[in-house]
Amino acid sequence: MSRGAEATSVTLDFESVSTSGVTTGSGGSGAAPCPFDRQSGATGSSGTGPSSAHSGSHYMYTEVSGTGDGGHAACQSAGDLFDLSYDGSVCSDEGSMIFDISFMFHMYGTDIGTLRVTDAAGLQKWSLSGSQGTSWHLASVDVYSSSFRFEYARGSSYLGDAAIDQVVVNCGVVPPPPPTHDCAIRKCRRQSST
Repeated sequence: MSRGAEATSVTLDFESVSTSGVTTGSGGSGAAPCPFDRQSGATGSSGTGPSSAHSGSHYMYTEVSGTGDGGHAACQSAGDLFDLSYDGSVCSDEGSMIFDISFMFHMYGTDIGTLRVTDAAGLQKWSLSGSQGTSWHLASVDVYSSSFRFEYARGSSYLGDAAIDQVVVNCGVVPPPPPTHDCAIRKCRRQSST
């Protein structure tokens, strides 16, 4: 499936303090998800997280250590959700949607949880759990949505920092959804009334 010859792309590299269209959780208080933090260099805990960004100087990561080590007080339990979202504004400004994304991810530590990509409707498009070693890895995901988010469900201890870098967002024309009712699938005949 092609996204079109004139399609726009944007790279979210997190080199600026704020990246247009990107939001993150507000600290885990109440029902709010925990935030991804912007980082340069290694995370605060040995045995987890990257030692540096994949490209450039900065990346976004989930700090799951205690508050004395830079963690968030309301984000200390297994399964706590961290959130990093992109609103798709580059694509919507040109009248298209997010076709697909590629990104670098880092998941190193004995208590890594689950990293997911979900679309605007909350449907899971990609998911990976557990430690993936000390290297950065590339993932490509078909999104077909107006926006997307990274969600990270925390593991059971401080050895569970996950990181994201170099997110490439490709705009394009989204394919039509498949038929959702039996008549469209079976090609029902119109019945005439007598």
